[in-house]
Amino acid sequence: MVISRIKRFFESQKQRLAERRREKESAESFKETEEMRKAEEMKRDADRLAQLKQYKTAIEEYNKALEFYPYKGSEPDLFKNAAEFLFKCNYNMAACYSYLDNFDAAINYFNNALQIQSAEDENKVRALMGKGSIYYRKKQFVEGRYRAGAYHISMDTDWEISDRKVDAYKEEDRKKNFIKIAHECFTNAAELDRSHIEAWYSKGH
Repeated sequence: MVISRIKRFFESQKQRLAERRREKESAESFKETEEMRKAEEMKRDADRLAQLKQYKTAIEEYNKALEFYPYKGSEPDLFKNAAEFLFKCNYNMAACYSYLDNFDAAINYFNNALQIQSAEDENKVRALMGKGSIYYRKKQFVEGRYRAGAYHISMDTDWEISDRKVDAYKEEDRKKNFIKIAHECFTNAAELDRSHIEAWYSKGH
């Protein structure tokens, strides 16, 4: 009699713990879902701003979306939607910085996109092409050939060009070889997609 009561007690305790665990998991799942929806809404706003060429504001919104999103690019085995979201935010920020002629920031975010291991090959090719193009532009910049004029920068940026920056890029080019890095990016892109004409053309160029 006593033993059966003890068994029932422990069984009821086990059931309560299981119910609490399910409630907690359900609450966490709901929270993640809400966070994901909110982050995706922020990303859509950023996409619209980028299309309107409001690149700085778009970058701010992409950063907010990444901060709000419950998953991070460093996590292994990300599911498809998370990997795509994180890739696109980083890739789009790289593109925005590229339009602003901020080469270093663009490369940084292309690298962030490429570090998302579970990203699809098609997306990796896009990031490699973008990164290679930035290094090629940096080479043109140090040679004074960028945009058909010495150190000419587009009007939609307040990124200041100084002699110190030019000298820093020249030194970086001597150490890293911008053309070599660009060539490696285009080569890797062509290896991932053997039918990518632009990758082969850029590599040959």
